[in-house]
Formats: sequence, C-alpha cells, structure tokens
Amino acid sequence: MNEIAQGGGTAERDHSVDGFHAECFACAPIREQGLHLQFDSSGIQTTCHTEITRTHQSYNGIVHGGIVATLLDATMIRCLHHAFGGDPLTSKLDIRWRSGVQIGTPLTVTACVTSRRGGHGWAHATIMQNGRVCVTARGTFTLVELIEGRAT
Repeated sequence: MNEIAQGGGTAERDHSVDGFHAECFACAPIREQGLHLQFDSSGIQTTCHTEITRTHQSYNGIVHGGIVATLLDATMIRCLHHAFGGDPLTSKLDIRWRSGVQIGTPLTVTACVTSRRGGHGWAHATIMQNGRVCVTARGTFTLVELIEGRAT
C-alpha cells in the first residue's frame, strides 16, 4: 500500500533539533563546525536554503562530496519526518552529480516524499545553484521511533 501524506498550506519553519537530532552535524546549532541547516516544510516537500563555506571545501572552490551527500540526506530525512513523524534512518542513498556545488554561493536543497510502504519511505532531492540543478538523489529510509537512542 502506497501511503503519502498529502498536505498543503503554509510552509512551516522547522527549528526542532530535540531528541534524535539534538547533536546532529547537519542541523544542530550546538555543533561549532556543523552546517546549522534550517528547513521549511509543507505537505510532502521540504526546502533548505544555505551557503557552504571553505570549511567544507574539497577541490578548490567545490563543496566536499560528503557534505553534498549530507545536505541531500538531511533534507530528505527532515521531509519524511515532517510527513510521517518518527525518525527516518537512511538505508540507501543514490546520488548523481551534474556539476560541482560551489562554495560561497547560495544553494537550495529541495526534497519530496515519493512513497511509503509500511516501515519504509522513499524520497528524492535536488541541489540547485544559480538556477541550475547540480546534484540529484534518491533515498530509501527505514521509519523508526527512537527511544533513548535505540530503534524500536
């Protein structure tokens, strides 16, 4: 059975980093070298606007591939969390680069739920910069409830 939460209306700024995400490298404000991502969620879509600095650089002027993967993964996780609750854990992440993501240039990550069956969810995401798609990803996630750091 394919279950997708339909929604609409006004986007919500999601600042929550309690519990599961309290010390997250991607979104927790307490991580000095973290990404401090903030998300806007509405229905089955989540958006993140950010800019990556030289701290997370790979080749000259290019965002490190691991950071790119983190941007995509974190936005899809937040999207699934907003749509279904719980704490999605990444099972599979398939990334396709069209071009490098530039440091010091604003970027937008957009994720959308594509389906849900039982305890699994699927999403896709894109990173856009200067009006161009730089990277796309598809992810498979296990939807769990975490209690004191343990999956249930």
